[in-house]
Amino acid sequence: MGTNRHPSEREQLLRQGYVNMMAIIVLLMALTPLAVGAEDRGLREGRAGAGALDGSVLMVGFGQFGQIVSQHVLALGFYISIIILDPRWRGRQ
Repeated sequence: MGTNRHPSEREQLLRQGYVNMMAIIVLLMALTPLAVGAEDRGLREGRAGAGALDGSVLMVGFGQFGQIVSQHVLALGFYISIIILDPRWRGRQ
């Protein structure tokens, strides 16, 4: 005679957590080739990848404020790696 046992609330939460984690893993596995392809396209178009970041200071953005700050950082003897979020940026002032 089998028992018809209902899972406890804890078991249900654990099972739901497992399902959520598996969904995230599958999603990341599906998106990884797309991200690698996008980075490859960026390298072919002349943009540097993350491996090119070798400075001791990382700046995100290089607007008017970033340019002023970078002058002081360089004057202190640090090297700077800059990430520019605007793909159309070509060194304009």
